Amino acid sequence: AAHESRLGVALNFSVFYHEVLKSTDRAIDISKEALEEAKAIQTSFDDEQEEEEEEQGTQGDASLILRVLEDNYVLWTKAVAEKLAR
Repeated sequence: AAHESRLGVALNFSVFYHEVLKSTDRAIDISKEALEEAKAIQTSFDDEQEEEEEEQGTQGDASLILRVLEDNYVLWTKAVAEKLAR
């Protein structure tokens, strides 16, 4: 999985754009970019690195943050699509 601190920053930054700046499009872009980078990193990890992360407990934290990022991405994307359909 991707580094949990970096994912956490991306999550917080995207929520800031959505909630504070009311820029859902930018929030979607940030979330999408973080998800794409995390998937690319996941596929390039070898088994040894994954075992180290599991021992340190960061695998679960990163997975949780990824799940929230993906949930926000889906939610915001649907909201924008519904708004445009009106």
